[in-house]
Amino acid sequence: MTGEGGGWRTLGSWPSPDGPCLRLHLSGAATDGRGLQLGTGAVPYRGNGIYTLSDVADQDGWLSYDYDPASPVPTMGGSVWPFPAAGLHPGPQDQRPLVGRSDGLLFLSPPLERDMEVLGPVGVHLVAALNTPDTDFAARLFDVTPEGPWRLIQDGIQRARFRCGWGTGTRNERLLEPGQPFTLDIDMWAAGHRFARGHRIGLHISSSNFPKYARNLNTGGHPLWEDAFREASPRIRMGASHLRLTLAE
Repeated sequence: MTGEGGGWRTLGSWPSPDGPCLRLHLSGAATDGRGLQLGTGAVPYRGNGIYTLSDVADQDGWLSYDYDPASPVPTMGGSVWPFPAAGLHPGPQDQRPLVGRSDGLLFLSPPLERDMEVLGPVGVHLVAALNTPDTDFAARLFDVTPEGPWRLIQDGIQRARFRCGWGTGTRNERLLEPGQPFTLDIDMWAAGHRFARGHRIGLHISSSNFPKYARNLNTGGHPLWEDAFREASPRIRMGASHLRLTLAE
């Protein structure tokens, strides 16, 4: 288990059937930024553009962002092969450069009042709408430490056209009807991480994590042969969308 005070854990089975599930809802309320350290020089957060992860679904409405395939959100750490020429550096890299981008949504929990151990499957459930027939939804989970680094724990991605599952040919493909809400789940595999007291849980939602994952060009064309692209403006519904964490017993 990673994180402060982590180490090895022994389970009778994986995942543990007794591990409780915590849902943290995406909220449009601005995060209380006291104590946040952003970027070079430890610049304090001023309260603009960072939203809240809440244990209650007390917010409704929609938040949106714009995704341009010509300028995707770059991969920063994670489970990648070392390839510096492509900007790929594995491990728990600092995710604070995401704060300076407008092509995603950033959510932070309040500072934790006690230690929290996440041990098991992790995922994100989204209620979304889109102006294009397809796009990707990429999620990153990270640990926001009081001293500054926002260390990546896990990431995942889901192509909207395959939100109903994979299959041979086009059997399971479901292109989107622009403007119509739909549900989608991002499988972030699993995590074993200890969030220490005073830390925050961070979640970033965007439509790219490149070059770890190939860009979606948003047209609904063939994933391999399409060469034209469109800009997308995904919308995410607050309250109904949430982060799922499996906690240690």
